[in-house]
Amino acid sequence: MTVCIGLDVGRSSVKVVASAPGAARVQLDFPSAFCLATKLSDASAQDRASLETVSVKGVDYFVGHTAIIQGRDDMIGGLSDDWASQPQHAALLLSGLNRLEAAGISGAEKALIVIGLPARLYSSQRHAYQAAVAEHLPRAEIKVAPQSMGPFYTMIFDEDGASVDGLDGSSFAIVEVGQFTTDFAMIENSHVIDRSFASCDGMRVAAEQLQRIVLDELKINLTLAQATAVLAKPVLRSFGREIDLREHVRAAAQPLALSIADKAAQVFGDRVRSLTGIRVAGGGAPLVHDALAAKWASAAGGHLPQDFVSVIKNARFAVAEGFLRFGLALQRDRSLATQTSVAA
Repeated sequence: MTVCIGLDVGRSSVKVVASAPGAARVQLDFPSAFCLATKLSDASAQDRASLETVSVKGVDYFVGHTAIIQGRDDMIGGLSDDWASQPQHAALLLSGLNRLEAAGISGAEKALIVIGLPARLYSSQRHAYQAAVAEHLPRAEIKVAPQSMGPFYTMIFDEDGASVDGLDGSSFAIVEVGQFTTDFAMIENSHVIDRSFASCDGMRVAAEQLQRIVLDELKINLTLAQATAVLAKPVLRSFGREIDLREHVRAAAQPLALSIADKAAQVFGDRVRSLTGIRVAGGGAPLVHDALAAKWASAAGGHLPQDFVSVIKNARFAVAEGFLRFGLALQRDRSLATQTSVAA
């Protein structure tokens, strides 16, 4: 067994989950912020920045909290379809692996790495994306999967990559609410429905709406990075006091939540009636859950089971965790095949 890594290089944060023989499982995340590295005069600042400094093709970059503090990065560089080919993506990817090394997971450069693309880009970009990642990690084995399949993998595989019993005949729809896109998938009786791989706007839209609401009502100008952080934790520090922004967050998220619910109804169609349930994942899952449940509660005449639409466990990390479990399942299958071959 080699090192296995699930990577979710998101537009708001990078989530990494890794497993290695003889080492404790590691889960970590950091903001998807990025800027050119500069020379820092303060020794303590240099020490703090060392783990968040990476080199891409000979150019040094700050990432994560250091990029936000030192470079004032507003995390808008990743809001495009060609992000995977940009230096920012490579810097965040390499920083994630460096952090694993610091956390005790060595050998990441030769690992089995499962990484994802937005569902609507998967078919057209997966081979190019795999090549782009492999350019920076030529000794690793790179597998690319649709973002929306990560949460489903957490349902069908346990933490060791073994198949979970009791799901035979089950069918699920997945809604994964990320920063750049919300991604959809549907699996019926173990068959992935290809046309269900679709995407629509993600939490960036709610963050931009929150910026407008807070400016209009409180006369406070939030950066996109600040607004994104407030969506996750609706408290804002201003001149030594804390401002509760829960109502502002609800108002900002509601239009996007309704839009996602409409898109989900369009993608899944009448097949929803035969599903076991709909599972919601991603950092924005709690903010859109109610709109999704209401969409099908009305269609079911108000008799929708309470858990038919539910937020998946550890929703923010569901993509990375699912990718890790998928990688571990691949390793188990290969090990079994090798044992069978030797026995024969």
